[in-house]
This record gives sequence, structure tokens and C-alpha cells, in this order.
Amino acid sequence: MVFEDIETFLKVVSSGSVGKAAENLYIGQGTASQRLRHLEDELGVILLWRHPGMRKVTLTPEGEHFYAIARQWIALQQQAEEIRNLNTRKQLRIAATEMYNQYYLADVYSVFLETYPNVSLFLQTEHSTEIHQLIEQQQIDLGFVGTLHKSPSIRSIPFFEEKFTIICHKKNAYCESHNMLDLDPDQEIYAIWSNEYELWHQRYFPDNRHKVTVGTVSMIGNFLTSESKWTIVTEHVAKTLCRQNKQLTSVPFREHVIPDRTTYLIYYRYSRPWIHDLIDEFLHETRNILKETRSIHFLE
Repeated sequence: MVFEDIETFLKVVSSGSVGKAAENLYIGQGTASQRLRHLEDELGVILLWRHPGMRKVTLTPEGEHFYAIARQWIALQQQAEEIRNLNTRKQLRIAATEMYNQYYLADVYSVFLETYPNVSLFLQTEHSTEIHQLIEQQQIDLGFVGTLHKSPSIRSIPFFEEKFTIICHKKNAYCESHNMLDLDPDQEIYAIWSNEYELWHQRYFPDNRHKVTVGTVSMIGNFLTSESKWTIVTEHVAKTLCRQNKQLTSVPFREHVIPDRTTYLIYYRYSRPWIHDLIDEFLHETRNILKETRSIHFLE
């Protein structure tokens, strides 16, 4: 199998179409299609289903099976190419959910690279489930997640906790009353945090009438556009949202307090010794930067 064929296949899957994959790889659409046909001919199976009259493609059952193999193949290829650089630069591969990469770790990455010039970072943004899979496949060295999945090959460590708070417009009645009855459930911008959080939410907002549910925290600010809108986020995220929009304020819970949000570190249980050293160095910088945030309580 040829590297370019597998790379094209993965780009098609991630982008959803041959055309977009070709643009991302800076090749013609015909070349991309030719690479896919070559790969399918070599394997003797159909990997992608092309919908008649539609540009979007989907994986066949054989394609779904090969997709996992292809990702491992690319990872092995990258690791093989890195051998020549072992004497000059080490690499730490980190995956985190969108919230952690945007609101917590962006500054840490910059400081770490300046402090350790002989270390490079490979960074990914994924959902918690995918991060666990990447750790199991040894494609990622360290993961930051808010939800754990059991795996005998993954070690998890509670890293820090923080409280939730309510974000609303400064003129919202809740700012003065601290009475949750003043929060209109229909105006909530709802973010899914964890199963424990959802149980709490169903208890105190049983009608479940919110119009907007967001899958990523970065979308929340786009919807806090009126005095009646509100949301629940962690205190660290709240500080950023309030800096971005001076009309917003953070109001701590006085009643019906939500259980604290726990952030977990996950890594491969049998990682190589030098990877453990890199992880320790990165976490040292992470603590130094985030400890200035009073809302974060480290557990180690």
C-alpha cells in the first residue's frame, strides 16, 4: 500500500467528500479518485459508498474496518519517520476536548514550547471517547478529558476540580434574586457536561425546554445575545466569556449546587520511560500556569 493512497482515504473520511479531501491535499479531484480506486483494487473491497447525485461519501462495513487500520498505519509511518530525529527532538502527543484546548491549555502549549525548545508538540482536539481510543492505540501520549471510559491499558488520574457557575446578562433578574425560578428554562443555552450533570439538571429543570443545545463550549457565547439568555459553565470558562462580553456576569450558585467538575489525565499504562518524563514536564508547566486561576483546585 502507498502512503498517499491511505492519506487520501483518511482525508475523504474526515471531510466527507472527495472534492474537499483533494482541496486539503492540494491535488486534483481526479487524482484523489484515482488513489481511492487504486487502494480499493489493491484490497479487493469497496471502502466508500458514493451516493448517486450526492457529493458526500460514507464508509462501507469494510471501509469502517479499514479506517481503524489506516489510522494505525499512518501513526506507525509517522513514528518511523521520527526515528531520524530522536537525537535532536522528542515529541509529546496530546489530545484534549475542544474546551480544554481553547480555554485551558492554549497558554500552556506556548510556554512549554519556549521552555523546552528540543521538544515538539503534536496536538489534537477530539471527543472523550476518541481520546481514549487514541491512547489505547498508542497514537497519543496524554489526554485531557472530563469523562472516563474503563480500559485495562489506560491509567487515569483526577487532575483538578472546579465549580460550576451561571452566566447571564447583568440585567437578568437572577443576578439580584439568586432564585433559580427567575431563570427561564426556555432561554437556557444548554451544554452537555457529564451524566452526573444531566441528572442534576433534570432534577431542577425537569421540563427540559431549552431551545439551544451546544456540543462545544466555544459556541455558547454566540447565543448569549439578550437579557433573558443564560447558561451554566465552569468558573474558568465563565471568566473568559465575561471578558469577551462585558454585558455578561458570573453568578455563583447559592442553592442546589452542582457537583464539582473533575478533569482527568489519561495515558497509556505501559508508556515508554521518556514519554513519562515529557508528561511530567508538561504537567509541571500546566500547574504553574493554571494555579493562578483561583477557580481551579489541583488534586495531586
